[in-house]
Amino acid sequence: MKTIRIIKPDRILQGNINLPASKSISNRLLIMQALCGNEFSLGNLSKASDTVLLQKLLNRIKATAGSRDAVELDCSDAGADLRFLTALLSVTPGRWVLTGSDRMKQRPVGDLVESLKQLGAAIEYLGNVGFPPLLIKGRNLRSAELNVNAGISSQFISSLLMTAPLFPEGLTLNLKGEMVSEPYIDMTVRLINECGVKARKWKHKIRVEHGVYSCAGFTIEPDWSAASFWYQAAALSEKTDFFLCFPGQAVHSAVSIFSVACLKGNGH
Repeated sequence: MKTIRIIKPDRILQGNINLPASKSISNRLLIMQALCGNEFSLGNLSKASDTVLLQKLLNRIKATAGSRDAVELDCSDAGADLRFLTALLSVTPGRWVLTGSDRMKQRPVGDLVESLKQLGAAIEYLGNVGFPPLLIKGRNLRSAELNVNAGISSQFISSLLMTAPLFPEGLTLNLKGEMVSEPYIDMTVRLINECGVKARKWKHKIRVEHGVYSCAGFTIEPDWSAASFWYQAAALSEKTDFFLCFPGQAVHSAVSIFSVACLKGNGH
């Protein structure tokens, strides 16, 4: 293991720090943008490898939709990309082979696939049952009320929710058991509403109405979890005076994980 030693001549921390954009918000908005059919502006999009790859895959999907030949889409190690695209491709005309790295092929997607099949999706396993790669034939899906294990990945649930507006009468999910990563599910519900489709979550039930995503544009807020590193640095400093912020002027306010868009640190 390589060791790096960092030495600073004083214990004063000051300046402006531009936090990286939220990958979670970026990826969800890219999926919703693809589903609405009309591109809206996305400012301050994340430069994370998963987001860059998702953009490339969505561009390829757009360029090849409706092709008679099966189109292979390699998600590499990006688990969120594969989960989100599983639902998106189920409603996208064409034949799609969704795959990933050897490690990805060991990550289960059975719960998501079975839920989509209940909605009428045409999905086959090309290897081990319950795991990628998948052969997906895009078609119109039907509405339903599904019982979903709330203890599975929140990305499975988000994938279903983001596709739900395309179903003739929307979708209702009954979440069974203890919910994991609930803030990310809440993020998805709020973004769906921000993009012009009615979605509501109460207790262990989520309802998304039929509709069309419509939005003028977003400037994506920072990944505020990245601020924790700077808080640690501030705690070790004798004097701290810095701003944690993000560049650009908001076109439309996305969902705030925190209630402020810029934090000033003075050793707090």
